[in-house]
Amino acid sequence: MPHWSITSLEDMPTLDRTGDSDLKYDDGCTRVWLTRPREADGHPGGQVVVERLDPATGRWDPVRSVD
Repeated sequence: MPHWSITSLEDMPTLDRTGDSDLKYDDGCTRVWLTRPREADGHPGGQVVVERLDPATGRWDPVRSVD
């Protein structure tokens, strides 16, 4: 799996958005999200979340989170 730096992810286009994260990479098997700052709870953002698709269940499972 490639190494994902926050700087390189910030420079990539956003493919999709959730309430607090931007989807930066999706190859159908792996997704990489970059969290945005949340003023309500003081979360600074800038966390990288990597998910992998479990083909048996069709669920996206977190592989790791990196601050």
